[in-house]
Amino acid sequence: LNLIREKDSSFRKSLERLYIDEIKKGSFQIAKEWYSKADEGVSSTVDEDLLSAALFWRTAAEISDSAKMEKPSSERYLVLPGTTLSVAQNLCDILNWYADFLEKQQGDDYCSEGFRVLVHAELDARTADIPVVHFTADVSGG
Repeated sequence: LNLIREKDSSFRKSLERLYIDEIKKGSFQIAKEWYSKADEGVSSTVDEDLLSAALFWRTAAEISDSAKMEKPSSERYLVLPGTTLSVAQNLCDILNWYADFLEKQQGDDYCSEGFRVLVHAELDARTADIPVVHFTADVSGG
């Protein structure tokens, strides 16, 4: 899979048209690590899917932390141009399974801060060939 460079204005413009409201809200992010590597022309031995997974989990953790402050819900979009739709879907499936598992296990028990954050993710249907993950976080308790 070829990396998509930040300089590719048609790519950026098409994303900006599709996600204009999300960009205005500040909830839209393109995985910039991909662009810096592509622009430097550095050949990396890092697996692209592994790096995408790391960015996915970091974003899930960040939205969980920010949701605690922005109750009752938060959302974010993450573009992962360095991976495939199937890898991104598998990451979403794992996160959603874990959130469902936590919800079933905890029931009405909340974490020590007095509330619970459940983060879910799904591939956004507005793009067909580049994975755009839509994260949502629901906060309960408090």
